[in-house]
Amino acid sequence: EEDADGWHFKKRVLNISGDYFTFGNAWCLYYGVEWALSSQLVGSEEALLHVIISLFLSAVAFLMIFVLDKVVDHGIVKEGSVAAVETIILAFGVLIGFAWEQSFDAAVDVVADGLEERV
Repeated sequence: EEDADGWHFKKRVLNISGDYFTFGNAWCLYYGVEWALSSQLVGSEEALLHVIISLFLSAVAFLMIFVLDKVVDHGIVKEGSVAAVETIILAFGVLIGFAWEQSFDAAVDVVADGLEERV
């Protein structure tokens, strides 16, 4: 009984750590793409930059999710690796959410600044 509880605790800690690093990787990928595109694209239009980043990351992530799903469906990966591929797919989904959240946050700032000038 005590050994089983310790095993479940260790498994839980490993799952939480995996999620932590998965989501951290998504954030790092987002900010890496933001850094790369901001130096190449628009200058002072922050909201436009965030929308471009979101569109780019959405397209790349959807393509990667599609490919990874086909890999799993065709049994190219071994049974033990399916969970890892599903975690990667989850990370791409979270990355899309992060990107669009940043876009909407920038858009709210633009609207608020525009309304502030009228008042």
